[in-house]
Amino acid sequence: RVSQREIPPEGFTVYDGYNLLRKVFPESVLPQLQWDIGSTIAQAHDQVSVFFSDIVGFTAWCSQVDSATVIDSLSAYFQILDDLAERIGVYKVETIGDAWMAVCGAPDSDDD
Repeated sequence: RVSQREIPPEGFTVYDGYNLLRKVFPESVLPQLQWDIGSTIAQAHDQVSVFFSDIVGFTAWCSQVDSATVIDSLSAYFQILDDLAERIGVYKVETIGDAWMAVCGAPDSDDD
């Protein structure tokens, strides 16, 4: 029996699936996801740092300013973090609302 979650949407192609994986996972993990179907791909890392950023008072501030100001401010803030992460080799995991998360030392180890 096939569940609803296992049926891709009509028109969804392998190319679409690969692009979705590229948006979610680091490039170095993709070959394992493609070829090691059903296997465990957990990796151990000796040194990993995780960075979380969350803007204190964001919700209250949003109620006091117009939506364009919120979007412009978040966009500028996250662009600075994204540029810095790319420059120093940090993997940006996710941006949700006013939160930003990044990892250093995984999935690719770096002695720096």
